[in-house]
Amino acid sequence: MKGIKLNIIAAILLLFLVFSVVLVANAEERERIRKILEIKEIKEIAKEIRKECKIDADCIDILCPQAIGIDTPRCIENRCVCSPNPALELTKINETTIGLCIKLRLELREKIKEIIEKIKSNNLTKEEIENLNEEVNKIRERYKECLPQPMPIKEEVIGAKVRQIVQRYSQEKRNLTESFVESIKNLNEIKIDLILSGNLSGKELAEKIKEINEERKKIVKDYVEKLHELNLARKEELKEVIKQVKIEKNVKVENEIINVSRVIVKVNNKEIEIRPGDNVTIIVEGVIVKSKVPIRYENESIKDDETNKTINVTPEKIRERVRERIREILLERKENLIIYNVYAEKSGRILGIFPVNFEVRYEISAEDGREISIKKPWWSFLVIG
Repeated sequence: MKGIKLNIIAAILLLFLVFSVVLVANAEERERIRKILEIKEIKEIAKEIRKECKIDADCIDILCPQAIGIDTPRCIENRCVCSPNPALELTKINETTIGLCIKLRLELREKIKEIIEKIKSNNLTKEEIENLNEEVNKIRERYKECLPQPMPIKEEVIGAKVRQIVQRYSQEKRNLTESFVESIKNLNEIKIDLILSGNLSGKELAEKIKEINEERKKIVKDYVEKLHELNLARKEELKEVIKQVKIEKNVKVENEIINVSRVIVKVNNKEIEIRPGDNVTIIVEGVIVKSKVPIRYENESIKDDETNKTINVTPEKIRERVRERIREILLERKENLIIYNVYAEKSGRILGIFPVNFEVRYEISAEDGREISIKKPWWSFLVIG
């Protein structure tokens, strides 16, 4: 009997070992395939671009992938192509370096986003412009082996590209959302090109990016107002280009007032409708909350726009907490807390004889859901039911 038990245990351990080996092997195989596809995709992008040219400068409006080996627009045999940076030795270009530059590219884009956010400020000081210059130069130096060769960008070329993007969007009638997302992405690519070009000072860079941001704002405003609402819950692709929405008396996207009646977002897999007004209205699963604090939606969360505190407890959770019939819920700020003021009504009988209704008021933290206080009439302990 003891021998049978040992055999069963040994068989189970053997099965577990085999299963573990298979899992590891599958994971390694998946990673190998992923790398192959990633490199294949980059190589496919690095194909000849059908544009005639005489010198490299004729190709500056060509967007090449930010990866070593296919990073620099150049004129070769009177055709614009995405080719290696001539400043690098060809022996350095291999699958390992291409893979490394793919990772650096992701990090680079995050750095560039930070700079673009700073440039959105309308009044940069001289010190801020100098700091911007320093940051841009650090980026160029840090990623020099994975960036296109710096080439002068002609102002008229940038202007023409921006006008072309705006015109293409304005002419689109059928696939409005797709055209909107593509337009915003293309404008972002131009901003990245400007930062990487190497021929603009911090002040010039700030001015050019502000001009592009103004065009971006116009496109965002036009798109949202055509739809009469901003639905970030059902149109997932919009999240890529609209990162933040503020709702108080008006709806603001990128600090531009948008004339829409409601914003629909998703938080914790719940669709939440937010309506602007003197008191912002928040609706989820039939529960209505009037907010006295300005609301900001970003990163799939709702925040108090002034204190930056996250409202982790959404209104439907309050309904689950309160047993009495809810008459009104207000979202307010109390000292340094964001709270729900819940006004409810309870029915019962005093001493089990005389029918009575009375108000119960709850204060519940909107950040963590804890009950801060509960207020009832002093005689409520006499009520049964």
